[in-house]
Amino acid sequence: MVQRGEVDRIIDDGRSLLDLDPRAAHDIFEKAWRRNLNDPRVLSNYGLTLVLVEGDRQRGIRFCRGSLRRGMQTTETLVNLARALVVTRNKEQAVRALRKAMELSPDDPRVVTEFAVLGLRRRRRFPGCRASSSSTSGSAS
Repeated sequence: MVQRGEVDRIIDDGRSLLDLDPRAAHDIFEKAWRRNLNDPRVLSNYGLTLVLVEGDRQRGIRFCRGSLRRGMQTTETLVNLARALVVTRNKEQAVRALRKAMELSPDDPRVVTEFAVLGLRRRRRFPGCRASSSSTSGSAS
């Protein structure tokens, strides 16, 4: 049986490498998964690296969603799913995952960053202001 501290260390090690060396992060998460560490965080992170490193989109997204089904609905798991969905060009579902993440942690920089990657910003509401719709009617001749 693996101690909780060891799983936390594995997650931290893999996450620290994810942006700098995705292949190394993938290797860490794959080893953890093969050791049958039934931790939803391992499943989520391994799913993301399956998409990013191996290009295994179906299995990677299935793993990310499996983590959520196991009750691990955290900012990290939702952002992982969103990142995997962006690779598969499923922007609509990625936005839904990020909105759920924002509900959990509105100021989490990971969520803000992923919204920026998608080219979206958090909606801000100002009293008395309405969004104006500008249209360009007329054609250049």
